[in-house]
This record gives sequence, C-alpha cells and structure tokens, in this order.
Amino acid sequence: MVTPEKVAKAVVLAIEKDKAEIVVMPGPGRLLKALMDLFPGFGPAMNRISGGEKFMGLVADHREAHHRPAMKGDGVRGGHG
Repeated sequence: MVTPEKVAKAVVLAIEKDKAEIVVMPGPGRLLKALMDLFPGFGPAMNRISGGEKFMGLVADHREAHHRPAMKGDGVRGGHG
C-alpha cells in the first residue's frame, strides 16, 4: 500500500514539474501502467481476453436492474407519486 506521505510528495513533485499524471503504485501495477501508456490497446485487449469486459457488463446489468431510480407512481418508497 502507498502511504499518504508518499502520495503527498508525488503530488508536490508533479506540481513542481508540471506533470499531468503521476504513478505512485509499487510493483506490477507500475509496470502495467507503463505498458498501457506505451500500447494503448493493451488494456482493452487484456479485458477482453480475461473476460473482464463480459464480467463488467454483468455488473452493470445487475446494478441497473437492482438500483434503478424510483419512478413517479411506481409504488416504490421514496417515489413521487
């Protein structure tokens, strides 16, 4: 885990060097970020290959089905009808 102090130092350095983005994560996350910067299609390809794209679609469908806003007159508590 990255400490708040390390994040604070990185933010100050980024401001001083006028950097739009900083990477404070250690290890493999840092490498993956570098690969995605060099090869923009890498992340989406890995999502497709690993099934992440399909999984996130299922998560989105579940959230939409179970967390839809209350509609007027639908009898849902908090509705405006």
